[in-house]
Amino acid sequence: MRGRWECYGVEHSILLAGLTVLMALALEGVKPLAIAAAFQSIASLKIIRGLLLAFLGLVAVAYSLTSELSLVSITRWDLAAERKAEGDAAKDARADRERIESELASLGYGRPTKVVRADCRLVATCLSADVQSRDGGVYLAGRRDSGRPLN
Repeated sequence: MRGRWECYGVEHSILLAGLTVLMALALEGVKPLAIAAAFQSIASLKIIRGLLLAFLGLVAVAYSLTSELSLVSITRWDLAAERKAEGDAAKDARADRERIESELASLGYGRPTKVVRADCRLVATCLSADVQSRDGGVYLAGRRDSGRPLN
């Protein structure tokens, strides 16, 4: 939508945002003027006007204070949410690591490359020669008497 922006999941119009900023700036400027004018009015015995200006100054100070406190609390909650997200990410990473380690452990012992290559050479030799099998070993045909196993 044109003319709108999103902040903390709630949409506001640009006009409302501009008016809010304008009000905050005006109150920041009015605070010292209202307090100074209240003291001057009370000094010149214009009590009602002085009290009203003092009330305006107190409203400006209260608004400024609540704005600061809300900003601090939002910042604190954002920081707490960020820390929680980092903790959750670390917990998820730890769970992923444990899952991967258990998968690796279930794969069993891996054999060294030299042993695997020797097995591949044995298979290639067996495929190209006449091979006999006895007693769980593989022997070349005609060489049973030599007792020299291929594996």
